[in-house]
Amino acid sequence: FATMSKEFEKLGYKTFTIDWDDRFDVDLHADISELRLEDLPEEFRHPDVVFAGTQCTTYSLAAISKHRRKDPVTGALEPVSDQAKHDDAMNRHVRELMAQMNPKVIIFENPMGGFRKMDFVSDLVLNSTCYCQYGFTYRKQTDFMSNINLHLTPPCRYGDTCHEKAPRGSRTGLQAIKDPAIKSMYPPKLCEHIAKECDEYVDKINGDA
Repeated sequence: FATMSKEFEKLGYKTFTIDWDDRFDVDLHADISELRLEDLPEEFRHPDVVFAGTQCTTYSLAAISKHRRKDPVTGALEPVSDQAKHDDAMNRHVRELMAQMNPKVIIFENPMGGFRKMDFVSDLVLNSTCYCQYGFTYRKQTDFMSNINLHLTPPCRYGDTCHEKAPRGSRTGLQAIKDPAIKSMYPPKLCEHIAKECDEYVDKINGDA
């Protein structure tokens, strides 16, 4: 989140970051599934923008069959593992918390997979891109679900020359990165793009108010 918050700070925003993992340098270490509005400093309880990058394992294409089953009638990806049930409850809680905060822009981030099909983001605009479109050497197609169109560069295709070739089991691309903290980093140019899109939307809303 550091890169994302820094780009907003460059535009004049005050930021407040939260993560449960104490390896990350954030303003508050907390379990987001238990976070309440009153746990936040008063000046950040009703922000202009809320960005949530959430746990991806139970929604990932690689592991989704271990954690979910597709309902044959509704098509919903129903949780079958305790972790999947926890993740769904957490994200519903985050969405409820966002409603209480009533920001002008909300954004959920998750690598392309089952997350985009979940009911707690079904009303949001799907914005999808690949990290190689914003300067990283690996592809990593990622979804950003928001109440606004972020106008992201569309995802490239496998085999395109904008990223390293990384067949399954290879030591190139995202597979070559072992540190979870590095894997979770967003491309700075992508963060800059998202911050500017949000800022333009906030300015427009404020101008119409």
